[in-house]
Amino acid sequence: MAKENPLKVMPLVEGRTAKTAMTLTTDQFNDCWPALAHESWLCRDAFHRFRSEGQRQIAANAIGKEPTRESNIAAYSAYADFIQHLHGTYMALFDLEVYHKHIPAPPKDSKKLALIHDNFIRNEADRRQEPKAKVPVPQEFGKNLRDIRNRTNHVDHKRTDPKAAGQITLHEFYWKYHHPFVEVLYLQIASGYLDRHAAGGKWDAIEGFSMIAGNAAQRLPSLLS
Repeated sequence: MAKENPLKVMPLVEGRTAKTAMTLTTDQFNDCWPALAHESWLCRDAFHRFRSEGQRQIAANAIGKEPTRESNIAAYSAYADFIQHLHGTYMALFDLEVYHKHIPAPPKDSKKLALIHDNFIRNEADRRQEPKAKVPVPQEFGKNLRDIRNRTNHVDHKRTDPKAAGQITLHEFYWKYHHPFVEVLYLQIASGYLDRHAAGGKWDAIEGFSMIAGNAAQRLPSLLS
């Protein structure tokens, strides 16, 4: 029988709410590692898609062609997905810090919780920089990253007209924050240390789905072209 862990923590999954907490058993906590590793995998995959799209655009420019509308949308989507999963990974790491009592349990007030999450992201971007080459992290970095994540995760007018909502555009976000702040956050994920922690965990529900892909390819070829 799984041993109950009495510590109340926020769930290590997307869709957490400030008003909901859960008690994880030891087994449930261990099962969170593959989920966290999968989130980091999605982050890496999105970044690789973004780079690949950039390389295609460079190749097109080299022969005098303008990027297609599909390519432009793919580049935006890949980077927005990257930010979404970067944020999701670090929010799960925040939960782990709470679980291990390295930081206090967060309040139930949603606005206060959002500020704590923003500060956590900002502090991570600061402490992961090289000490001799640190660049001060802007105060609004965490909120801006959260705004990008929310716009990607929800169908909202802010996605297509962020300025009207008083939010930063993805273009502005990239030039203002990607180097060095987003980069240092991503390097932690790209190192693969989360994969090593998740080795031997339960991946059946994720990896077992792959058989469906072949089935779908046979039954629905027109949708895959």
